[in-house]
Amino acid sequence: MILIVISLIIIIFLSYYIIMILIVISLIIIIFLSYYKNMEDFEFKNSIFVLCGNARSFLDCIDSCFVHVITKLFKGTNTNIMVLFYLKLNDPKHPVFNSFNDINRKSIQDKLTELKKYNIHIESIILDDNEMKDMDILSTVKDRSKYVEFFDKDENLIRALQCHYNFEACGKKILSYPIKFDTFVYIRPDLLFTKDCDSIDKYSDKIVTLCLGSSKYAYDDHAAIIPKEYFYSFFFDRMITYRTNTSKKYRYAEDVYLKTIEYEKKEFGAFEIKRD
Repeated sequence: MILIVISLIIIIFLSYYIIMILIVISLIIIIFLSYYKNMEDFEFKNSIFVLCGNARSFLDCIDSCFVHVITKLFKGTNTNIMVLFYLKLNDPKHPVFNSFNDINRKSIQDKLTELKKYNIHIESIILDDNEMKDMDILSTVKDRSKYVEFFDKDENLIRALQCHYNFEACGKKILSYPIKFDTFVYIRPDLLFTKDCDSIDKYSDKIVTLCLGSSKYAYDDHAAIIPKEYFYSFFFDRMITYRTNTSKKYRYAEDVYLKTIEYEKKEFGAFEIKRD
């Protein structure tokens, strides 16, 4: 009888301590997970601004882009920022506006050096002309008959192809970096900004935000905020469309631009294309 009582006491004693130990372990796990979550919340992220296209009025516009967008969009967040310039010195004449024939490599390089004052890492690719000749890029289209109305003219389709090829070239360059980016921001290099954009938390992190400026130039393909889930569809899928499409008809560059993404439209400060 005494042995039974002693055994029961020992079991109760051990059970008590086992329960206490389990409680302590559970508390440690909860504290660790909470700490880890907070560490995730404050973990540094990486974002890249991509300014690609013909240089045109780039020299007059780029400071406004830094002041109102590049230094503002991620302000107050733990975000490492990088800027990639993919600029073409040639300026295919617009049917309505004059071209900017005074753009040259030295003036662009001098400006890029000056931009170091913003203390943001800059990468640049400066091209004298398109990487692909017009007829070569047109020949990559799988079925020319699927591009109609505005696209009936080869020159209009070629302009769209060269523009969308810019994205692909930038996408390939981004993939060459040993960095995983969380957000990508595309901006035309000839946009003149006159008002700060909102902070990044005001824009969707689930779908692409098509950035709108002034109502006069509220087109869909001037700037965009791209979450990492849409990296490939934004930077690569448009050229893939041209190379593979044999069924759907497209009338305008924007039709192809919008086809590859899910998106919302939202004001992005205030901007216009600087034409003169």
